[in-house]
Amino acid sequence: MRKKSFIKRLICGSLIAASIASFAGAAFNLYTPVQAETIEELQKKQEELKKQQEALQQQQQDLNKKQDALSEEEKSQNSKQDELNSEKNKTQAEVDELERQLDQLLAELEEINKKADALVVDIGKANAELETQQQNSEIQYQDMKLRIQYMYENQTASIKESLVSSEDMSEFLNAADYYQKIYDYDREKLEEIAQTIKKIEELTEKLNIELAEVEEVQKQMYAKENEINDLVSSKEADISQLDSRIATAAKAAAEAAEARKKAEEEEARLAAQEKQLVEEANKAAAEEARIRAEEEARRKAAEEAARKAAAEEAARRAAEQAERDRAAAAAAAASRSASASSSSSDSYSGSSGSSSSSSSYESSYTPTVTTNSTSGLAQTIATNARNNNGWYPAAAGMCAQWVAGIYAQSGAGRPYGNAIDYWNKWSYSGSTSKSNIPVGAAVISSGAGVLAATYGHIGIYLGNGMVASNIGGVKIESIDSFDRSATATCQGHRGYIGWVWPNGVALN
Repeated sequence: MRKKSFIKRLICGSLIAASIASFAGAAFNLYTPVQAETIEELQKKQEELKKQQEALQQQQQDLNKKQDALSEEEKSQNSKQDELNSEKNKTQAEVDELERQLDQLLAELEEINKKADALVVDIGKANAELETQQQNSEIQYQDMKLRIQYMYENQTASIKESLVSSEDMSEFLNAADYYQKIYDYDREKLEEIAQTIKKIEELTEKLNIELAEVEEVQKQMYAKENEINDLVSSKEADISQLDSRIATAAKAAAEAAEARKKAEEEEARLAAQEKQLVEEANKAAAEEARIRAEEEARRKAAEEAARKAAAEEAARRAAEQAERDRAAAAAAAASRSASASSSSSDSYSGSSGSSSSSSSYESSYTPTVTTNSTSGLAQTIATNARNNNGWYPAAAGMCAQWVAGIYAQSGAGRPYGNAIDYWNKWSYSGSTSKSNIPVGAAVISSGAGVLAATYGHIGIYLGNGMVASNIGGVKIESIDSFDRSATATCQGHRGYIGWVWPNGVALN
């Protein structure tokens, strides 16, 4: 009888084992990751999106450099225009002065020309008078010669006639005196004409000298006029060249401004494209999380089904055993009940201990608080972070962009890169310590989730041990809570990594 009972128990045990194995197999098949290929594809998609985002960020950095270069070129060309305009104004002032000198010279030249014309007229009159006097002198001389000749040739007869005709000596002497007076008159007249001719000749000579001097002055003034005209022409050519250079500089400045505007538009386009890539990465991560959650649900369902099957089999086996051996089954049931009661008590005691430990942890936890404070730019950053006042909204998966937008809105420049990029580029400006973090600094951790394992997580330190970060909305928490919530591993880091000054420049 006992042998049959043993065989029955052996058969029942085999059946139970087979049933458990069957349910376990079913559970295993249910847990099999039928979506593994899809998850792999999603991970590949996330990697590809990450590469595209990094490429876009590099393009943005290149565009920023290009914008800076174009801004400098625009400033340089505008400065060049100012310099050229100043040089043009100076040259124009020189031209105006030369033209004023030319006008003055022309006025003086006009007076000199009038004087020269007057001298020419005076010289002409003097020459005409000289010619007249010379003619008079010649006539007077010829008349005198005739009279002298006449008196000489007829002197004896005249004297005889005078003696004969004269009534007395007195009359004769008067006649002789008359001839002498005629002779003296002719001589005086000739001398007078000679003096007049001499004066006219001296006047003519003086006028000719003055005319020569005036003509020399005219020559010099004409030379000066030509010189000034040449200078004016040269300066006007310089002004024309300056106008051309100013136009070239203005064109270059306009082209630089237009190129800078296009670069800004391109940067905005790349930022929108980057945002779209991040949204796609978030969707891929959410899809991956959903698939993993479904797999986890299937696994738990399979485990629960296996547990229920095993419980039902155990209950059936217990019923059969109770029917075969009621007394033994009752004793075994009592023993199992006592054992289960003891196990439940132990389990409850352990749970209470855990709860107590947790309560003890919570009650003994004191956040790390730094009391440093600042004002100015860093405080503005902290205030804008607390109030979510930045360039970009607090969208999921965009923690680094949100931080960059807060910095840009505060006037501290726009840093580029993801959270772990901030640490890799600017760790020299910060520290791994959680003590004495400066207000307005960026705090970095490994974050939580699939994306965080690649990009990390970042926030802004508000002071008094509090941090603001973007998790799809602005979350303000203690630095230790920020540390504990970072469950992912990013480039070998887990939890709080450290703080930095974005762009590597301390703001307080």
